[in-house]
Amino acid sequence: MNSDAILNLYTSYHQSLAMKTQLLIFSFIACLTTHISAQAPTLVKDINTNSFTSNANQFTTVGNVVFFVAEDFVNGPCLWKTDGTPEGTVMVKDLIPNAVTNPNILSLTDVNGTLYFTQSNNTSSLRLWKSDGTEQGTVIVKTFINNAAVAPSLLTNVNGTLF
Repeated sequence: MNSDAILNLYTSYHQSLAMKTQLLIFSFIACLTTHISAQAPTLVKDINTNSFTSNANQFTTVGNVVFFVAEDFVNGPCLWKTDGTPEGTVMVKDLIPNAVTNPNILSLTDVNGTLYFTQSNNTSSLRLWKSDGTEQGTVIVKTFINNAAVAPSLLTNVNGTLF
């Protein structure tokens, strides 16, 4: 089952809950491509227990972990990860603590076991980040200021090289 099919299952199930925020990580994702079977989706952890949606998106597998962006409505959109268990579903880092604007986390990409992504906050700058899955290991690689021509936008992995 490809990531589009997984996202479609997630979206359909999420909408059926009348926007009650529940982060769904499918039980077959816990196998993380090593033994995929068609099982029904199961709730792993409710990361936003109020009545709003977490807007979970950008699901990207790196090794045995799935990274994603979600809101818990305490911190705004943040980088999260899951290993398919409630205890292993945690926020990795709040990229802009106490931010007035959303950090716009985009283009999560695995390159040789490291997660890369971009982040902007509606200013003239864009940041390229990398993460090893820990708060301390989630760091800015480069900040691009007032130069949209050289700032990365859609990241991709080509034979182990980030483009």
